[in-house]
Amino acid sequence: MSDTTLPPLQTPVEDITPPDRSGLLARVKRIDRVLLVILGLLAVLAVLNWAQAQSSLGFAAKALWSIAPFFLLSVLAAAWTKATGLDRQIARVFDSRPLTAVFLGGTKNGAGWGGQDSRTRGPGAGGRRSRGRCGPR
Repeated sequence: MSDTTLPPLQTPVEDITPPDRSGLLARVKRIDRVLLVILGLLAVLAVLNWAQAQSSLGFAAKALWSIAPFFLLSVLAAAWTKATGLDRQIARVFDSRPLTAVFLGGTKNGAGWGGQDSRTRGPGAGGRRSRGRCGPR
């Protein structure tokens, strides 16, 4: 009988290495399209009306800064549940009971744990529209 074993497959190293994607175009392609559209619109606004672009950036920065503590707490809570394995237990509880999950999620806002703040509910509760005047003076 003759030997029927095949020689090992030899592949050049150049064929299996991933292509170099460190160019600027490759980096831009990895950025989210929505973020690119927002930045593009902001650039157009800056060209057309610089004062409004500054005002819009200031408003966005102030809004992000005001929610930063809550965002940090939510990230820390998510990390804690992931590190302790609590996320798997929570998923297991709600996996076969979607109605229970919806009900408990709905009671969060009903119990006052979320939703609108009393200062931002509309006219008469503060904010821009209510300055104690009923109309222009």
